[in-house]
Amino acid sequence: MDSFADSCVIINLLEFNPLHEIKKRCYDYFTIHKKNILLCTYVLGEIKMYIKKKEIIYNEVIRKKKNPNYQFGTDKEANLLKKEETLFVNELYRDSIDKSISSCEKKYEEDIRKIRLNLNILLKRIKELINQEVDEELVKILREFIEDYADCKILSIALQIQQTKDIFTFFTADSHLDPNGYEFLKGDIRIKDMNFPVLKNLLFEKS
Repeated sequence: MDSFADSCVIINLLEFNPLHEIKKRCYDYFTIHKKNILLCTYVLGEIKMYIKKKEIIYNEVIRKKKNPNYQFGTDKEANLLKKEETLFVNELYRDSIDKSISSCEKKYEEDIRKIRLNLNILLKRIKELINQEVDEELVKILREFIEDYADCKILSIALQIQQTKDIFTFFTADSHLDPNGYEFLKGDIRIKDMNFPVLKNLLFEKS
């Protein structure tokens, strides 16, 4: 059975850490199913934006270390960051106070390099990269059940792709897509006749 990948599992995979339970589950699942992984261009775009934002966060910390008077978020590139992401900059900066600028730069650059390398390797191993437009009407329906807009977009794309393929697994590690809620939304009269992928949420799997 093929598996359609949500963005969060790919990010966990790119940042694999054997000591982190969810990242390890994502890695193990991908290792077993890597020849059957489906990825859509929207998810790929989200992953690339995640990497870009991570690089901006690192740049913000370095700016502050070089200039203690620098105010987070005032550089033009930092406009891409959401408020909660800016808060993470503060946390990362506090953790770096006792570290030298050069050691932080080296660590951050290596982190981004590894993530990009892992993404390139992943794209060579997946079964198919699918370009599917977002159905905004379907997204509106899904948003009645799922709060996060991006999650609704990805699920709507998976649903559209599912209509023309054999049943596949939608694998994720997102708290917004719990198994009970997924079963409930499948019963909505507006979409109950659609073919649904099998939900595999690694967040709700027993270790």
